[in-house]
Formats: sequence, structure tokens, C-alpha cells
Amino acid sequence: VIVGDLNLAPAKTLPYVLDEEVAAYAELTATHPDAYHGDEPSWIDHTGAGVRYDHALVRAGIEAFAVLDQEPRTQGLTDHAALLLELSTDR
Repeated sequence: VIVGDLNLAPAKTLPYVLDEEVAAYAELTATHPDAYHGDEPSWIDHTGAGVRYDHALVRAGIEAFAVLDQEPRTQGLTDHAALLLELSTDR
């Protein structure tokens, strides 16, 4: 499992989202079209605009359920939401 602020963005919705971030996201989703790609922002700037930068990449054969917890961000601990994962395997 790889989890973090991967700076992969689904669209260039903000001026500082780089074309490379959108291209990398597009490539990832093209190679894994059945994966869940949430649209809730995981990072929000000082204007209140946000983007989904944080992701979890999970190996095939592992079931993953992810949810964003905005509380660490809203409490001022970080400018990112926490990404909580529940994982299970057939093994």
C-alpha cells in the first residue's frame, strides 16, 4: 500500500495544479479503470478551494475502503485531510 499526498489531481481546477499532476492521474486511472477515484477534496487552500491530492494505491488482491477525515485539517493540524483505510484480503 502506498498512501499519501501524491499530488495526482483529477483536473486542473486550480491555477497551481500542474499539468503533470493531471497527466499522471489520467495515466493511473486509464490503467486501473475499475478503481475508486473520490472527488472529495483532501487538500483545501486559504480561499476554500480544494483538490483531491491524497490517494491510496493498493496492490491487486487487496480490498480497500477509504474515507477522508477532514477533522485534522479543520482543527489546523495540517492542510490535508486524513485518509483512513480499511483493508482485507482473501488470504
